[in-house]
Amino acid sequence: MARVIFYGRLADRAGRERRAPVAGQGETLRHFLTRMAGDDAELAAMLSGQGIKFAVNDSIAPPETVIGDADEIAVMPPFSGG
Repeated sequence: MARVIFYGRLADRAGRERRAPVAGQGETLRHFLTRMAGDDAELAAMLSGQGIKFAVNDSIAPPETVIGDADEIAVMPPFSGG
């Protein structure tokens, strides 16, 4: 199962960490997260929002990245501050 870690306001909505099976070879990060959000329309909207960043195994990754069951995925909201 892939391990997903949420940060910031995403963690407030989804919880800090979830584990979920990848649907099969060739599943993209975008599809995986959409499927994981399920019926939670607010979480789905947050995950597809502007400025959301993803990392797969500690490397920034675009939503089209193909993932596997052993991957660790970080989902980060836009950062701000000084």
